[in-house]
Amino acid sequence: MLLKTKEFNCNYSENDNFSRNLAITQRKCTNYSKALLKEVGLSDVIPPYLIILYFHPGISQDYIACHLNIDKGAVAKAIKIHAKNGYINKKVDQNDKRKYNLFLTPKGESTIPLIFDTKNKFETAIASVLTQNELNSVNQILNKIINELEFK
Repeated sequence: MLLKTKEFNCNYSENDNFSRNLAITQRKCTNYSKALLKEVGLSDVIPPYLIILYFHPGISQDYIACHLNIDKGAVAKAIKIHAKNGYINKKVDQNDKRKYNLFLTPKGESTIPLIFDTKNKFETAIASVLTQNELNSVNQILNKIINELEFK
């Protein structure tokens, strides 16, 4: 017995649910970024950590957790993996022996141009479907959500 299937309309209208659209956009962006990073042999977990260390060498895991809005335990686990894989060096903080300062290794530094190239390709793809005014509006709205939305 053959089952009849419905045809699905995957076009999205302006009346669709905001949360749904945000989730779909996030998944599409993640998948696109993963595909670009895979082309250069990188995991999608690496770039945020390496970029922040590129601009702020010597910062702590706590700073990364706060800046990226990620759980401290998840950051500690990621840093341990990235250090094991040769991207990050951990050095004991001179003022607080319980803390580590984090730095890029030469391998981590050599990865930065690949990450920025991938980031530029991603942003070019986004810009190709939006006008500059739309990009500015989306960025303003997302910043407002990020800065104003706190879970009690």
